[in-house]
Amino acid sequence: LQKDFFVQATNISFTFSSIVMLTLLGRAGHITKNQIVIALLGVGIVMIGGKIGIIFRCLLSQDKFTQLVMSFLFLIGVMLIILSIF
Repeated sequence: LQKDFFVQATNISFTFSSIVMLTLLGRAGHITKNQIVIALLGVGIVMIGGKIGIIFRCLLSQDKFTQLVMSFLFLIGVMLIILSIF
């Protein structure tokens, strides 16, 4: 789980799925012009978050990064299990 590879793969996956979702919602007529403007503004916010993420990623060692990612994945799994039960 190399830091740069993991982040790049996650970003590509998120970007591709967002483009597909936007295209399909647009074809189905479920997106208004106001929602498109809000989404475009969100892109700027995501870019700022990406730059901040680069700084934090450089500060973390490979071991700490792997530990952090695995901890988040574990917590997400636990939350999904709890939500499926209740």
